[in-house]
Amino acid sequence: MSGCRVRSVRSAALLAAVVVTLLTVTSAAAQGVVHRTRFNETLEGVADAYYGEHGAAIMRVLKLVNGLHDDKLQPGMRLRIPSAWVYLAPRPTTIGVVATRYLGHRKRAVALREINHLTVRRIPAGRRLLIPFVVDHIALPSDTFASLAERYWGNTDRAAMLAQYNLTKAPAPRAGARVKIPISAVQISAERLLALTNERVLGVGSGRLSEDRAALQEANGLLRKGQFQRVALRLLRLMVRDRASDTHVAEVFKLLAVAYVGMNEHRLAVLAFEEALLRHPTMTIDPVTHSPKVIRAFVEAKERKH
Repeated sequence: MSGCRVRSVRSAALLAAVVVTLLTVTSAAAQGVVHRTRFNETLEGVADAYYGEHGAAIMRVLKLVNGLHDDKLQPGMRLRIPSAWVYLAPRPTTIGVVATRYLGHRKRAVALREINHLTVRRIPAGRRLLIPFVVDHIALPSDTFASLAERYWGNTDRAAMLAQYNLTKAPAPRAGARVKIPISAVQISAERLLALTNERVLGVGSGRLSEDRAALQEANGLLRKGQFQRVALRLLRLMVRDRASDTHVAEVFKLLAVAYVGMNEHRLAVLAFEEALLRHPTMTIDPVTHSPKVIRAFVEAKERKH
């Protein structure tokens, strides 16, 4: 392996370690990661990838923090994937100091006490505390702190804590007020984040290898049947998967379609154009620079797509 290749792999491995460390360092900015959505990705799939489930509470949080009104995603969207995180006290401190630094007010220590089952004020060096992330809820006229506790935590036991977290003694927030909801039960595990980082940064991972193996087996089957051109299409789809933007991938399939037309493979050209249009629905073909055969394959692909 060349020195350049070794440095590249080491740099990627270091990046993986840094990403995992983000969830255990003492930084308020470490409350999650940013995910760039891909072609055909779903919100449920994103939740499964990072949290291992897509229950109603997790889906509600993902929609809320990203301003989504439904589960639909478009390629290239940047989703915030929030996570509670672990604070490691570097020196003796108090719960009020931690609350002030990471939650914005010492009175919000009430949440840290409840989440971490604390009965003392002092925090010794080396103690780990689970720090929640916060979502903003715009209060409706019918909202009370009890109803919000029920909605976000599944019971009303934390209604008084929620009111105190929002620095009030009232039983209900004012309509239109921004209510801060501390969430501690939604957390990306370090192991899951490492696996995702390995797959997306280093290009390795059990799920990815399994899919690649299946694709190669399919390509071998096409070879045995003598469908040589279809092998190229299948392998190209494998090569470009998760490695480039949808616009770039669409251009690759467009060029492949034109090549198939040159090989008098009209049907395969249509298939390649369909792949391109899936990733770039507004793609057009210049009739001045492309032959009538290319235009015909492109038009047929558009008609089949609809």
